Amino acid sequence: MEPNFVELATGVPDPSIELAVGTLLTLRARRAKIEKRLKLLKAGEDALERYLLGMLAEHKLGKTTVHGVTIAPLARIVPHAVDWEQIHAWIRETGDLSVLHRRLSADRLRELASDDNLPPGVKMVELIELSVRASRKSFDAADLD
Repeated sequence: MEPNFVELATGVPDPSIELAVGTLLTLRARRAKIEKRLKLLKAGEDALERYLLGMLAEHKLGKTTVHGVTIAPLARIVPHAVDWEQIHAWIRETGDLSVLHRRLSADRLRELASDDNLPPGVKMVELIELSVRASRKSFDAADLD
């Protein structure tokens, strides 16, 4: 059985709107703190990886083992677009769209829809999401206690 996340978050199976909104704001605040911490941790990882790659190059090491952990530079070939006009011309010439991700540009398609000029195969659909705006610049979970 799938867990009841509303009950897990609020502690009651059928919370009031006030409790649900307060809990939502608390969860968002906690998630924002965690995301900020994760961003800092990722930045630290990236900096240490660049540092270690520099150290390997400086000491002319292909790899090294420290504390039972082996580190080595790993090269991989990745595409980088240097001339989008040439890429688009090649796609038009060959009809090969496989080099692109299949994702639609929401902004451009909204523009086209406003001019009643949507391309075939595209349908604009409405997604309903909950808008939450706190009246203060920052929400403090302690305010709910």
